[in-house]
Amino acid sequence: MPGAAPRNSSSSLRRALGLIEVVATRHAAGGCTLTELAADAGLARSTVARLVTPLLDHGYVEVEPASGRHRLGVAIARLGSTYVLGPGKGAAAPVSARVPMSEALVTTRVVAILRAEHASRAEAVVDTLVEGGIRCLELTMTTRGALEVVERLAARVPTGVDLGMGTVLTAAEVDRAVDAGARFVVSPSVVPAVIAAAADRGIASYPGALTPTEIHQAWTAGASAVKLFPAGALGPDYLKAVRAPLPDIPIVPTGGVGTGSVRAWLDAGACAVGMGSPLIGDALTSDGDLGALAERARAVCAAVAGAGR
Repeated sequence: MPGAAPRNSSSSLRRALGLIEVVATRHAAGGCTLTELAADAGLARSTVARLVTPLLDHGYVEVEPASGRHRLGVAIARLGSTYVLGPGKGAAAPVSARVPMSEALVTTRVVAILRAEHASRAEAVVDTLVEGGIRCLELTMTTRGALEVVERLAARVPTGVDLGMGTVLTAAEVDRAVDAGARFVVSPSVVPAVIAAAADRGIASYPGALTPTEIHQAWTAGASAVKLFPAGALGPDYLKAVRAPLPDIPIVPTGGVGTGSVRAWLDAGACAVGMGSPLIGDALTSDGDLGALAERARAVCAAVAGAGR
């Protein structure tokens, strides 16, 4: 939950709270990079990276996808806190109610989508994907047993792994997803009630949209990023055309994104890609090839590493 304290010693907690103060002083100026945050806090960059992770996970701090700059997060707004913009400013810093994309998605730039008739093999698939470098994983509401799998996984996946629920169409389903341990929800269309419910629970939301009108509507409704769906039928050139008038909206092409086209989508301006069957293959079936899945996961991560930002 957003109000939970980071799981660290009291000393680490004091240092984490100090990081929030540093981010607060830089909020109005556009935030700060991890290196700047470490310098201001007087801590090693590696220490700050470790301390800031739970602050990102719980919404106290957010990262701007395009610049990588850290700013105050939505959980601070919910606490009703007032921060001074900087020395001599003397005004409260307004904090957006938009829940940012998770650090896992910002850094790894891939959402693995697990959709099947039943979730009986989902845990083995998730373990394989995580070992292969994929840290943002979506199980869908249309998969029987998915909520129960998310609940079990949430209790044991490594820190920095982001679990979410897909095909979420109602506010009630948002609540069910969050109660199971999901940290984001995905929808195939723009459902304002879902976006609002996700923000209320402090988790990211990625609604699906196709046209510039729908993409803008999703963003103004408070989406963390917008899922371009179905993207495969349109191609990276369509994304380039959409981003020309809407350059500040983070877009995640999904549906028909193959392992060989990941870099093309990212180079076209996608902040991340969503990948279902081209990545998962037959792995969710009882006799699916997990070894082949691991190879595809590594190939996708290599493509991401070779793409520009």
